Amino acid sequence: MPLRILALAVVASLSVAGCDALGAAQGGQLEGVTWQLSTYVTDDARVPVPGDVAATATFASGQVSGTNGCNSYSGPYQASGSSLSVGPLMSTLMGCGPVQSAIESAFMGAFQDAASYTVTSTQLTIYDASGAQTLTFTPQAAVTLVGTPWNVVNYNNGNQATVSVEAGSVITLQFAAEGSVSGNASCNEYHGSFTTDGDTVTVGPLATTRMACQSDQLGAQETQYLTALQNAATYDITNGTLTIRDAAGASQVIATPMALDAP
Repeated sequence: MPLRILALAVVASLSVAGCDALGAAQGGQLEGVTWQLSTYVTDDARVPVPGDVAATATFASGQVSGTNGCNSYSGPYQASGSSLSVGPLMSTLMGCGPVQSAIESAFMGAFQDAASYTVTSTQLTIYDASGAQTLTFTPQAAVTLVGTPWNVVNYNNGNQATVSVEAGSVITLQFAAEGSVSGNASCNEYHGSFTTDGDTVTVGPLATTRMACQSDQLGAQETQYLTALQNAATYDITNGTLTIRDAAGASQVIATPMALDAP
């Protein structure tokens, strides 16, 4: 009898574990929401997405697009009942730090391996062909220029190139309702004024604190970023990503919302 009880307990335990990994997909409404990646699977472990990395998915008219933690992507998708197929996906090719690149790789692989999905009021879950959960998303709150804390992921270095923020460094940006702009430029805090009219925006002049940077690379990054931000002429927010452009239409600053409540 003790052996039978033990066997039943093991079966029950395995069933619970299986329910956590496998699920009966139920489908649901994908469109009309920008979904923000909250967890992904790597090395058979579920990993939360850091708060300063944004990966998103927006489904519309047979196309899905967004950011993958590092680059922008887009491609076709098909959904029928609870079945889902995604891809092939195309993405931009900017280099990013190791954390962002790892998320990009895991996200793009799992998304294009999607076989089914479930949507609830609070979550989108993607399953692979075996029924295992591979990606989970939450609905992204409405994103606006003013009031959203932004994490800068790319900036124009002044040499006709948009480059990624140095690995291990942080650049932030926030526009406040009273017309002030502020953030961290890599080494120093900065602040100034801004104005908007429709999709036009002007920024500056900006002032900063006077802390020395820990490296020449960070010092150059800070100078180039502040110059790029003050080149602002227009902006748009697409799939939750803010792009600031100069008068010629060249990208100057690209930023994603800070997921302040991320795990």
